[in-house]
Amino acid sequence: MELELKRRFEPIIMTAEENSENAISIPKVRNKVAIKFGLSRKRHLPVIWVAGITNFNLCRLDVFLKYRGLSLTKIDDKHVLIEKSGIQFILLKEYACIFIHEFTKYNRDYKFPSSLKNKTILDIGAGCGETILYFALKGCRNFVAVEPNTRCANLLVKNAERNGLNVKVYNDIFRKSHLEENCDFIKCDCEGGESLLLEEDLSRPIALEVHGLDLIKKFRQKHFKNVTNSTGNYPTCIMRNF
Repeated sequence: MELELKRRFEPIIMTAEENSENAISIPKVRNKVAIKFGLSRKRHLPVIWVAGITNFNLCRLDVFLKYRGLSLTKIDDKHVLIEKSGIQFILLKEYACIFIHEFTKYNRDYKFPSSLKNKTILDIGAGCGETILYFALKGCRNFVAVEPNTRCANLLVKNAERNGLNVKVYNDIFRKSHLEENCDFIKCDCEGGESLLLEEDLSRPIALEVHGLDLIKKFRQKHFKNVTNSTGNYPTCIMRNF
């Protein structure tokens, strides 16, 4: 398995093994944090707590089903370990919070039209591997990831090695050249950088987060459809071309 970290400006290749001095060890004994009922901290209302990090209203009983078998463990003040079905990913704490909120929506937002087994996904805006973890649980093992945050990219390399995933990581902003990578599906969430997709052949299945009314209109002209509604002064929504 080859893992590559191609850095911004100068494409330096770094294998996960060479980056081991910065690895974060997973404690052998830890107290796994369960999903549980509790009270909100400010208003003291009944809620469902996930990992002691965030909570959902009691009406979100679907959280129990979607998080069933998933555990979240605090490693230190900056990192959280996510585990499910034998897959282990370490996320920065702020990305773990995003994962908890968005994981229940991935089946809706990133449900590609066919099985992910033996497929390759281009993940633009990969973070520490939040959606790669989700896709891996669906059977995908091959990825190309684009992530400008170096801390996230380093963690993603280690997460891939730990779980036997084949991931090529570009530590870079999204560029047209990344679309030259061979892939079956594209997931994109890069805070406005998705505009580059409008200039390219969009025949491959794409699920993306679109930012701003102008871009939303342009993607609709390219036959993308809303998965979620867009609201506010600077609307954001999930769109797909399949």
